[in-house]
Amino acid sequence: MNVHPNDSGNVPEFDAAVLVDLVDGNPAEFKKFALMFLDSFEAALANLDSALANDDRAGLGAVGHRAKTTARNIGAMALGRKCELLESLVQASYFDEARRVAIGVRPLFEGVRSALLRCVNSLQSGL
Repeated sequence: MNVHPNDSGNVPEFDAAVLVDLVDGNPAEFKKFALMFLDSFEAALANLDSALANDDRAGLGAVGHRAKTTARNIGAMALGRKCELLESLVQASYFDEARRVAIGVRPLFEGVRSALLRCVNSLQSGL
């Protein structure tokens, strides 16, 4: 279930091998960690929305900081990179660009969620 970067050098949305390695190939643990990630990232998105609505620059950077590691730990490398970029832009005081990047986090997460749930469903189907 590993997705490779394409020829343009894009980072894959989701690399299931990262999570498989994290849980030593245990399907039940894979599902558990996947669902914990989804819940955790939904909370991060709520915090992101709040920070955007309130022009909370520190909050925006904090969400980027926390979310980058969470995303990378389960194999959502592109999402992790976007969160890292968000954090870096806030630190550099590029707030307009940080807002644009922040708005792009949710659609990227939706792609990761779809890929992750396909993996979970495949495990449940015995594939």
